[in-house]
Amino acid sequence: MTGRPERGYGPTKKVLRRTADRILAVPVPELAFPVASPGRIVPAFGTTRRLQALVANGYSQRELCRRLGWAWQGNATALFLGRAEYVVARRAREVADLFIQLQLVPGNDARARNRGRANGWPAPLDWDEDTIDDPNHHPEPTVVTRSIDDDLDEFEYLLAAGVDGTSACRRVGVTVSAMVKRYERAHRRAPAALSAVIAAAARSARASQNAQVAS
Repeated sequence: MTGRPERGYGPTKKVLRRTADRILAVPVPELAFPVASPGRIVPAFGTTRRLQALVANGYSQRELCRRLGWAWQGNATALFLGRAEYVVARRAREVADLFIQLQLVPGNDARARNRGRANGWPAPLDWDEDTIDDPNHHPEPTVVTRSIDDDLDEFEYLLAAGVDGTSACRRVGVTVSAMVKRYERAHRRAPAALSAVIAAAARSARASQNAQVAS
């Protein structure tokens, strides 16, 4: 391939047919990061897109870095914000594996979801695995119009799955009081778990007032 520079010979201009056939039979990967050595530098845009999509899916930067074993500030922030042009292949593979694990599992961080929405970051399902690493491809965001009943159905599904009332409200992306208002507007009976949260909050408020009076 390089010839013999020490003897003044450049690369050969001919090769045996069987050698050429063997070389041409080796498949060329479309992407570098799945096959590159761990420390090899590869383009970062696919990694950034996956991280941003997971934020839009309800996972905070801190939580994603925890799962990846990274420090959540510094270089990681540059990746999340799209300011890093390159990343080592090891990190690109780690993010790709985490994306596969979480792309169909909504996170419960409403602030992260709002961050993604504010920045216009596509959600995981807006991407196609065949094009997420293509810098020339930009998906059309999937616009899903949620109704009040959608929120209530999701809330009740979470309760049935064993999630407590306060956490279920947080995962839907609303406060407890806002959830109560949704039930009133939909003329639906609030589940006992939601009523219990309201009652507990009221008892806590009364206890705090009594403590202030006593002091």
